[in-house]
Amino acid sequence: SGHYDEAINQIEPSLNKFLTKELPEALYLLGRAKFELSKRANEKDKAKQLLIEAGIRFMEVVTFFPDNHYASEALLLAGKVNENLGNTQAARKAYSAVMKRYPGSRSATLAEKAMKRLTRPRHKS
Repeated sequence: SGHYDEAINQIEPSLNKFLTKELPEALYLLGRAKFELSKRANEKDKAKQLLIEAGIRFMEVVTFFPDNHYASEALLLAGKVNENLGNTQAARKAYSAVMKRYPGSRSATLAEKAMKRLTRPRHKS
């Protein structure tokens, strides 16, 4: 988790200094680092906060740079963020948008699998 902390510490304070062409990658990497750290967080509130921050960064990529090569994966990960937060409807919406906006992409294939997983009836064990 040291690498993720380091990435956040290097990118976040200087976000406003990035050139437009570098910004999508910076936002994506920031979101990715927070997403990965959320998996390792000991406290539920800390994990939730990291997930929310990651989701915001992913959606900034999608909203402001929809044609960037990071956008499809950012939208897929925004779906995963929502899924991890328990927002199943928002997750489905994100996955559906990945399939519609980026057909044929690796992210679309993964979004389709995620949709199937979410629609599968849950059995109590």
